Amino acid sequence: LMNSGHSRDSAFVLRVEEIEGRHTPVKFSTWCPKAYAGIRLEKKLPETILSRSVTVNMRKKLPGEKAEKVRHADPAPFVELKRKLKRWASDNGHKFGKMRPDMAGLTNRNEDNYEHLFAIADLAGGSWPTLVRKSTEEKGADPLTIDEELLQDVLLVFGDLNVKRVKTVDLIQKLTADPEGPWAAWNKGNPLRPRQLSEKLGAFGIHPTQERMPGTDNPVRGYNLSSFQDAKNRYLSQPTVKKGVLSVTPLQPHNDQRYSVSLSVTAENIVTDKETSKPSSTNDCNVVTAKRGVSELSGERAVESENFDRI
Repeated sequence: LMNSGHSRDSAFVLRVEEIEGRHTPVKFSTWCPKAYAGIRLEKKLPETILSRSVTVNMRKKLPGEKAEKVRHADPAPFVELKRKLKRWASDNGHKFGKMRPDMAGLTNRNEDNYEHLFAIADLAGGSWPTLVRKSTEEKGADPLTIDEELLQDVLLVFGDLNVKRVKTVDLIQKLTADPEGPWAAWNKGNPLRPRQLSEKLGAFGIHPTQERMPGTDNPVRGYNLSSFQDAKNRYLSQPTVKKGVLSVTPLQPHNDQRYSVSLSVTAENIVTDKETSKPSSTNDCNVVTAKRGVSELSGERAVESENFDRI
């Protein structure tokens, strides 16, 4: 019902209805605005709904702030507002339905979410087109899915180890080293297992192989960096990295409601370029790692710019 579509033609569900004594599938339209309100909904709603939503976060009032109560508000202003909205729709609906506003800076799902707001702002004119676009400057690309984040983290391991092939056991060890990351408790509170890793990477067409590695007598199971190239190009954008600055990966929402810390930090006295913000599944602040020099980060889940070149 909630995810059925952004367009009138696709927004429907099939339900069985009794018609003349026979149970018949019937198409029911779900084309309407949908609004949710509640406490910590971002922890209760599926990611599929959150990604299709325009989120407005509310904050508790400061002691000196005042807000008008609407519990017993006069209904007359709302009736007048509804009449104005209906008249606006009658006068502008034919134009609105044909508009294709400039969506520069937004991609995929965010385009679907904000296209109608951009169109209304363009019809309103004045300062509205600029204001609505400024409000979405930090939306950027869609957040990574949990599978895409795993793909990204695996590539960071390759870069950190500076290898073209890594044993499955070593890859699992590196992925689960961070106790606050998603992979350390992925398996019902236990670390990610090799079979789970294989299944998730298999969705990208990446599979482990048995090969003999230097220093081993028998073939060992592991992954080749070359098999990740196609998935990397399709699902991960190239990070912006400057000399002396580590890449920054913002927090990403996870399907299992667990969160990973930022994968990297800035070097001493260096500030990273502003990165595109991602929708967060929590209103709390992101975890910020302590500021240290680059040389101290070799054992952590961080990767220097030259390692991205190797990837």
